[in-house]
Amino acid sequence: IQPAYAFKGLREGERIAVQEALAGWGYYKGPIDGLWNAALWTAVEDYAADLDLTGKLDDKAGSLAVFRHIAN
Repeated sequence: IQPAYAFKGLREGERIAVQEALAGWGYYKGPIDGLWNAALWTAVEDYAADLDLTGKLDDKAGSLAVFRHIAN
């Protein structure tokens, strides 16, 4: 899964910011720990679908762009 590899390439603070943002928007219901998990994958898919960004999750560069968009 490209998003999982991209997520692991982020700094810990960025990973936590992604989880916090998705949780704040109601997408993520898992722990805020900076780790990749099934709940985070579901949240990322749902977020990307809502913003018509699903195709960006097909590769690492696109996934990184989505995560950085979420974290900022």
